[in-house]
Amino acid sequence: MRTRYLQALKCESPGVIPHQVWLNHPEFVSDCTGIDYYDRPGSASKRFHEIWDLDNGGPVHLDDR
Repeated sequence: MRTRYLQALKCESPGVIPHQVWLNHPEFVSDCTGIDYYDRPGSASKRFHEIWDLDNGGPVHLDDR
């Protein structure tokens, strides 16, 4: 999932310049995905990343509790 990040490190000019986006809004994630973030945080986060085409480039634990 870190394709753009790795392309930038290799100076391969990715289509989108990688940058950090920090979002801490569970209700927005739930609304966008249709998955209740409070019940299934991992599934909601993963789906949100897919919908918005975001790379998960950090050490993030995205499993449901």
